Amino acid sequence: DNSLCADIEPFCAPIDDEGNPTPLVFPNSYFYNGSTAAEDGPDYGCLGSQPNPAWFYLTVQESGDLDFLISQSTAFDENGEPIGQLLDVDYIAYGPFDEAEGNCDNLTSANTVDCSFLPAPIEEMFIPNAQAGEVYLVLITNFNQAPGYISLNQVNLGEDQSGSTSCDDVFGVQFGCASEGFLIESGIEDAQAYAWFNVLFDDEGELLDFVLIDGEDQPNLFVEESGVYRMLHLSDPTIGPEEIFFDIRLAPETELNPELELFADELAEINFCEGDSLDFDATPLNLEDYQEIEYAWLDGNGEVLSNDPNFTIDEVGQYALHITTFSSGFGSGLQECLNTFDFVVQFTEFDIDLGGDQEFCDEDEPQVITANIEGDFEGEVNYEWSTGETTQSIEVSETNIYTVTIDIDGCIDSASVEYIFNESPVMELPDEIINCDLSNAILDATPLNTDVELTLFQWFLDGELLEGESLEIINTSTYGHGLYEVEAFSDAEDCIGLASTFVGTQDLSIFIENSGDNLFCVGETVELLAFADGEALAQESSVAWFVNGQQQSASGTNFDFEIGSVTGTMNDVDRVRLVVGECETEIDIERYPIENCIVPQGLSPEGMNPSLDLRFLNDRSGITKLQIFNRYGKRVFQQNNYENSFVGQDEGGNSLVTGTYFLVIKFAQPDPVYGSEYRGWLYINREQ
Repeated sequence: DNSLCADIEPFCAPIDDEGNPTPLVFPNSYFYNGSTAAEDGPDYGCLGSQPNPAWFYLTVQESGDLDFLISQSTAFDENGEPIGQLLDVDYIAYGPFDEAEGNCDNLTSANTVDCSFLPAPIEEMFIPNAQAGEVYLVLITNFNQAPGYISLNQVNLGEDQSGSTSCDDVFGVQFGCASEGFLIESGIEDAQAYAWFNVLFDDEGELLDFVLIDGEDQPNLFVEESGVYRMLHLSDPTIGPEEIFFDIRLAPETELNPELELFADELAEINFCEGDSLDFDATPLNLEDYQEIEYAWLDGNGEVLSNDPNFTIDEVGQYALHITTFSSGFGSGLQECLNTFDFVVQFTEFDIDLGGDQEFCDEDEPQVITANIEGDFEGEVNYEWSTGETTQSIEVSETNIYTVTIDIDGCIDSASVEYIFNESPVMELPDEIINCDLSNAILDATPLNTDVELTLFQWFLDGELLEGESLEIINTSTYGHGLYEVEAFSDAEDCIGLASTFVGTQDLSIFIENSGDNLFCVGETVELLAFADGEALAQESSVAWFVNGQQQSASGTNFDFEIGSVTGTMNDVDRVRLVVGECETEIDIERYPIENCIVPQGLSPEGMNPSLDLRFLNDRSGITKLQIFNRYGKRVFQQNNYENSFVGQDEGGNSLVTGTYFLVIKFAQPDPVYGSEYRGWLYINREQ
């Protein structure tokens, strides 16, 4: 029932197998089948009345003029010729529209294409310059309101500038395009039964057979292959099974780029390396399935860049590929399918940051090098170091140039960094050198860990640079005592090794063998020993001896000196000086006041010889007892272990008178001159 615009039905001007026009005959609408006057709303133009309205639409197949004859009769023969009573028919045509539905509220004089209200059973309807895909609405009225049939026939088909109409909707053929399979939605709900069939054709395109698809008994069917599908449905048992045909054209099978997965109707993001290019080939693998095919490569602004199937992209941006396929099917004409591929092309750009070259001095711990990647990328980052490691970070402890190669989505870049592990020269000097004689005091700072030929040295003495000393060895005798410091570098000027030693003087002393109280007799030979820091001076030391300012011929560490043999300026003293290198010391050797060290025979308590000085004897042989007797043989003085205490007094401390007295001296050991005991006289003179 298409008496309302909303219930519009398709119609067309069909052709036969040889391409000749054939009339389309269908029942009219009349009073007794319930039709009434047309609805309010549309502008019916020339139609003075609109009894028994019937609404139709036609779809333009090929562009051009459309010239139709519309006739109405109570009967037509098999060729579409009227054989019954002719009935008055009228019409009005609107258009063009983009689709059949949704136009009922927009039927005005502005879009009225043709209209006739003549009292005639045959009317001519003309639609000039119709374009493929346009839709036109046609209202046909039955002025006689009598039952009958209407015939539609295109009379200019095949002529110059003529167009054609599509009969797919009329004959129940639905057309579909899909990319990854297609769901056929029949739109037939609540039917009592459904059955789906594959439609087979012979080599000449003639219908051959219907093959039942097992298990498909629902109103919809998902298909993955191009073809014609037939659906039978039982919706009204009084009518019986009804059929609908679906002509499905799937997307072309493409492999745009063997290395990329691109699918129609999906936005793909493609990353490629800067400086590279992408080659595409849009030629379908199933090219033989299409009668015609068109290509369009577009940029982000929709501008067509190329219409060739092969295309190269070497710049970033947004691109689209439109593949329009044209194929013949069950319906009339070529069926058109647009398949769209959208993708964004961007460079895989990245920078590698290794932190820069590094230089270390005496670094004991391994250092970590990390490859930090910065840039616009989404792929997995793969690392390969020159050490063979494949991690983002590596630990290094040897001087080398380390290189990492980064692979992201096949984009490869590399970066290198130099890590230098310098060693400061390790030198060993003695903690100190204490020696007055520096003639053999050589400091050797040869490094233990670096090549001496590649090492530079600087020497300092008490903080002052020693100009010209740039080798590992220095002779301290050139500069003397003090704090010696050496600085050296081999790998780098700021990786300096340090060493130091103190070269100090010795504390010299002169030791007199059997010195006692350091009083000696003129002519007596004494052995002088050179000591340093309390120990005998090394025999190889260079020694000089001086007596009373005069250098002696002796040069060893021992010196046999005869007391009084060297003239001096001091009475009763010989001044001996010992010189070793830069060190020296001196000692005064005192002579006994008794000339030639003999027992005196005179004593002047108030004169120049006030005491009986026998120290030389006590030092030489030891005096165990001294006894003094007067001329009468009476003992007037006695003392054990005597040295120098008798000044002419008796045992009571009284002064003895002038006169001659007798001495008896007993020795602890035989004296080389006097034997075991001395006996002699002593004159005491108090008168002077």
